[in-house]
Amino acid sequence: MAVRSQNISDFLYALGCCLQELGGVPQVLVPDNLKSAIVKANRYEPDVNRALEDFANHYHTAVIPARARKPKDKALRSSRSLPDAKAGSGRSATRVKRTEVSDRLARK
Repeated sequence: MAVRSQNISDFLYALGCCLQELGGVPQVLVPDNLKSAIVKANRYEPDVNRALEDFANHYHTAVIPARARKPKDKALRSSRSLPDAKAGSGRSATRVKRTEVSDRLARK
């Protein structure tokens, strides 16, 4: 699903839609250290955004952010399956509409 921005409301909306599409909730959510989800990254006690904490509490799940510089903590990014939508990939970037990205992801 593509959303307009990475602000907290769009992030939580996309996360909620993802959980609904999956038909369940994992025991642990592992977000990357984007500013909308993690206020302050810290190896031992990261500061999770209050809205994300409330979201996780509502769905009875935990939030454990991915560690910085530890790619094994992160899932494969959907942008790898859409190389033309990724800007700065060394190739000339192609503009892709948000609806087209969502459609491509839905087909996978």
